[in-house]
Amino acid sequence: MTGTLTAADVRPVAGQGIAAGAEGFAQIVEAMRNGAAYANVHTAQITSGEIRGAIGKPHDHGNGQD
Repeated sequence: MTGTLTAADVRPVAGQGIAAGAEGFAQIVEAMRNGAAYANVHTAQITSGEIRGAIGKPHDHGNGQD
């Protein structure tokens, strides 16, 4: 899957604290930069999420490379 996420694509999700539109887009970018974003891609075959994982900067593993 490829594509470009724009402010027009951002819709609020109950309980996630992300606004719609440009405000939500800025919140998502900030979450990615802070290492606090997570993606879960749902498909018709695996509705609970087929692909999932953290988005953003690497987590601190204590190796001095973060």
